[in-house]
Amino acid sequence: MKKLMVVVFLVMLLVWGCLYNFSPVSSAVEIDAGEAVVFSVDLFPTTSSLLWFLDGVQVGTDMLSFTYAPDTGDIGTHKLVVQEFNPNGLNIGTQYHQWVIEVLEAE
Repeated sequence: MKKLMVVVFLVMLLVWGCLYNFSPVSSAVEIDAGEAVVFSVDLFPTTSSLLWFLDGVQVGTDMLSFTYAPDTGDIGTHKLVVQEFNPNGLNIGTQYHQWVIEVLEAE
């Protein structure tokens, strides 16, 4: 029975993918306008792809990291989402992670 459960778990990983090692670790991030922050994740299996969205607009594909460098026009709250996407069409249980970013006026 344990072997069957392990096989089922591995198949689920291959079908659904897994995001892990999020950076920054906190899902709430503050950044001053004019600075840059690198957001990153790890992905297993590598047969999946990643889609990055900032405020609902796709800003990246197939990257393990995304650098956000807001300017003064971006002051306020933003949402960055990274989503696992299986190009084979097996997107049952798609994984995602999000950060809420507060862009502050630089001092």
